[in-house]
Amino acid sequence: MTRGLKVAGGERLGKTIVFAKNNEHAEFIATRFNVHYPHLKGEFARVITFKVEYAQSLIDAFSDASKAPHIAISVVMLDTGIDVPEVLNLVVEHLTELGVMDPSRLYESPFTDVSPAGPDALFSQAQVDRIVEVLRDVKTKAA
Repeated sequence: MTRGLKVAGGERLGKTIVFAKNNEHAEFIATRFNVHYPHLKGEFARVITFKVEYAQSLIDAFSDASKAPHIAISVVMLDTGIDVPEVLNLVVEHLTELGVMDPSRLYESPFTDVSPAGPDALFSQAQVDRIVEVLRDVKTKAA
């Protein structure tokens, strides 16, 4: 919420997809979000998986830049076949299961599902360089 790219003049977090490890993990993330942001509870961040009733309606709403949810928490359902150019932030829990991520993964799915060119089409070169630097730093410190 504090570090993601913003919209609406910097007032609101841009469309964000959080990829969880499994359904339980997705529900846990949603619960923690609701605890930390009770004023946004229930609409701003939603779990969107095959187990959720009306998942397609949630995907349709998420695909509209002006509608909630603004954070989609998913396991596999949103990693292929969805085109939401408004997505500005990806939080990839399943890639960080081991605590590290090689920067080359930025040019593979699920990142390329949002932008086929990877982060280069979404961020400035300075921002991409910073993302790569952070990933390398984490990898080095975890070793």
